[in-house]
Amino acid sequence: MFIELTDRWALASDEHNWIIKRYLDPCDSYPEGRWENKYFYNHFEGAIKKLASVKIRLKEASTMEEAIKAAQEVHHELIPLFDFQINKEGEEE
Repeated sequence: MFIELTDRWALASDEHNWIIKRYLDPCDSYPEGRWENKYFYNHFEGAIKKLASVKIRLKEASTMEEAIKAAQEVHHELIPLFDFQINKEGEEE
């Protein structure tokens, strides 16, 4: 699985892990750019929490008010990507 969440971040998986990937801009070694494995998690929830945490820390803020606003922006950016529910039969609602 590979899901590009933003132009810089993606969520991938293999048979054992959820992987948060970060896009690296083109350079001499990789003229087309590439996706770098950054973080590995056994559980989906942990991967999403880490992604949110990283995105919040990368926001620029110099006051608590700006930090809270940055956290809210990340929340509003990520939640719609995963805003679904599975019913008892395993079907998406």
